[in-house]
Amino acid sequence: MQANLNDLIDKYAHKISEKQAIQYVPMLKNYFVPYIIENYSCNNLKSLFCEEITRNGIIQSGVYYVMNNENVSAKSRLIYFLNALDSFFIIPCLKYFLTPIYEVFIHLLVYKMKL
Repeated sequence: MQANLNDLIDKYAHKISEKQAIQYVPMLKNYFVPYIIENYSCNNLKSLFCEEITRNGIIQSGVYYVMNNENVSAKSRLIYFLNALDSFFIIPCLKYFLTPIYEVFIHLLVYKMKL
């Protein structure tokens, strides 16, 4: 599971700016991935993102980040972590784990936003 998560994060890193990748990827690999490994026992990414992880799991991953990172001394650091998670969930998770009907809906929204 850890290798799969790290591969997904690597794919995600290619879809964001270099500045974001430098900031977000280490946070995700060093804190989000270990939190998932310690707290979830599913064997595949689709099951993890579509069935296992909940809003509370996201919140608890933020708690994990704060408790396990000695460099977190300000609220802004937690906000960076939450921004990284938000960006991570939007980009690869929408691409890899949406059903086709949702993909059509997303494409229609993007098309409408361009008008």
